[in-house]
Amino acid sequence: MLTYTSNVSLLSLIDFWRRERLLKEKTRLQLATQEAMLETIANITETRDPETGGHIRRTRSYVKVLAEHIRNKPAYADIVDDAYIEHLFQAAPLHDVGKVGVADHILLKPGRLTAEEFEEIKEHPKYGKRVIDAAKSKLGDTSFLSLAGEMAFSHHEHWDGKGYPDGLKGDEIPLSGRIMAIADVYDALISVDYTKRAYLTKKP
Repeated sequence: MLTYTSNVSLLSLIDFWRRERLLKEKTRLQLATQEAMLETIANITETRDPETGGHIRRTRSYVKVLAEHIRNKPAYADIVDDAYIEHLFQAAPLHDVGKVGVADHILLKPGRLTAEEFEEIKEHPKYGKRVIDAAKSKLGDTSFLSLAGEMAFSHHEHWDGKGYPDGLKGDEIPLSGRIMAIADVYDALISVDYTKRAYLTKKP
């Protein structure tokens, strides 16, 4: 009886280890697939506008640094943890995915946009959220996709309410969108070509 019990325990332990390995492998494959998807999206965006592609990769690092900086601030301690920071880092490349819906003659225009053209540029947060919402309908509302949708939609909102697309202000703007907005503007300020294109020549 003791031998039988020992054998059953051993088999149970082996089965547990096997299941644990399979779970870890499944998680690894899911993360690898997600990373490949993000890289593909970034590459698609870059084929439309090479400067935007570089911008996507740089801002991804900035949002992680910003989130790590505020994680111990009392106002954000209940929101910003390791998981939030990782999801933010993963989702950041999707913040400008809506630009794929903007016509080339507007997105790539070398000179100053007309008022009508700038209004079209201002639609890209809505386009981006629409793309991410479609993904959520297929994959489920994961933390990663929720943050991606928030950032895509709200990273051009301003604290004073003068941003777009909804004119949100202050704490109405999701934290992820506020972090992305800081990273977005910072990259524009330190990247001469991107600043010239995105901030000096885009606005009418």
